[in-house]
Amino acid sequence: MPVSEQRLAEIRELSNDERVDRIDTSQFSDADWERFHNELNAETLAFCRDNRDPEELHAFASTWNWDGGFEALEEITRNPACERATALYIYWHGAPEWYRQYTDRDAVAEAKGDADLFDFLTRIETRYVAGEFALGSIAFDPTNADGEGGYSLVGSYDDISGKFVRSLPPAMYEPIRLK
Repeated sequence: MPVSEQRLAEIRELSNDERVDRIDTSQFSDADWERFHNELNAETLAFCRDNRDPEELHAFASTWNWDGGFEALEEITRNPACERATALYIYWHGAPEWYRQYTDRDAVAEAKGDADLFDFLTRIETRYVAGEFALGSIAFDPTNADGEGGYSLVGSYDDISGKFVRSLPPAMYEPIRLK
């Protein structure tokens, strides 16, 4: 069942820390900020870990601000309700083609890249190819990321293709279409 507009607004607040805008933080000390940040983070991670609605998890992933890292997204990919399309969506928004220029995590770290993100994308890739994410009610096409004739996430790094030393599994390029 599609996520209601009201629920989507709540999820967007959660995924972008927009909750901060509703609270007067003008008198916060450093300790107050740390406590507040920890509370927000715990609430966000609990949503991603405990929510069993695939549509809500996908809505969260699609509104996530990657400036917040990927810990919440990793919780979603560990959640049994995470569908194949959501895992693929997260994977492609992590820019896996950028990492094709590196043979492994050590090469990423040596280049001062985000080795932890490389590891996260590799875990998704491994589980995805192994069929660990269920096909459900959500579609996703990495060549049409917004689903409305929009932008392609595939080929975003073709300008550095001369540096590529490895390929992504073909399954990661295949769109998930609903029947």
